[in-house]
Amino acid sequence: MLLRTTRQLPVQFLIATRTAPTKSFQHFAIFAKSRNYSKMSTGIKQISTDKAMKLNAGGLIFVSGQIPAKADGTLVTGSIADQTTACIEGLKNILEAAGSSIAKVTKVTVFITSMDNFAEMNSVYEKYFGEHKPARSCVAVKELPKGVPVEVEAIALA
Repeated sequence: MLLRTTRQLPVQFLIATRTAPTKSFQHFAIFAKSRNYSKMSTGIKQISTDKAMKLNAGGLIFVSGQIPAKADGTLVTGSIADQTTACIEGLKNILEAAGSSIAKVTKVTVFITSMDNFAEMNSVYEKYFGEHKPARSCVAVKELPKGVPVEVEAIALA
């Protein structure tokens, strides 16, 4: 994702683009920067839609829901463990590209389509957040984008 501006911004703000429903899923992140944007690339393709999020918040990085997809947009299939790993790896890559890390995550929300998958999802989650325990919610939902069974979003310190 490439973010840039041609003018100075008076306040800190966050901006990101979401995926269009008809396009392949791509990861995205919201980056906080002071005063202006310089070129910043996450190595992830930017996809714009009318659902782009904007939020004023100093020093925080908001990473929107990551579904189990590879960088090229193809979905990861297999067990809930495999798919949860793909979600958290996507989250981790975005945070690192934004200058943060898993260790700076303060809040995680996990969406799953069946609570029967909670234990398997949780075993993977604990591998990444075992010693560092951010606040977490796990929400059972009827369905998720692209028919995937799990999605993970997070808020981290910049």
